[in-house]
Amino acid sequence: MLSNTASTADPDFDGLTNAMEYAVGFDPRFSSPSPGVITNNGMTITFTKGALAKVDPKVTYQIETSISLGVLPTPWTVNVANVTNGPDTIAITFPAGPAKDFARLKVTLAQMASDILLGRITGQRVGPAASILLPTRLLIRSSTGRPPASKVRNSSDKEK
Repeated sequence: MLSNTASTADPDFDGLTNAMEYAVGFDPRFSSPSPGVITNNGMTITFTKGALAKVDPKVTYQIETSISLGVLPTPWTVNVANVTNGPDTIAITFPAGPAKDFARLKVTLAQMASDILLGRITGQRVGPAASILLPTRLLIRSSTGRPPASKVRNSSDKEK
């Protein structure tokens, strides 16, 4: 049984909220790996859309990029030019350029469809919430084009 069904909760402590797990097709009751897959020698990051979420018209997927983890003067911006947003996946392919690039998956739910799903999993009735920007995992491309394993971070981590 899911201990906390709130959309912004993370009862399995894997760094992904219940709503994000819904968006990428993971089970919020169990710890999940990073939702992104890095290919093409670190040049492409692909996120798979969840089976229920990808057909939900209230779920939108975007990829945001930054060269400074969103720290001013280069905040997170929605990247359209290098993104392929298909029916089953959303991916970004980094162009040749800066020595470091950061990307994150942004999922917006106009109505928290995940609350309805989580209510079904737990047998509870949960009402919808407002739109929300979900905390996401950051996937980082190194200057060599190969992302070191230690460079997968959670966007809710604070810079030190």
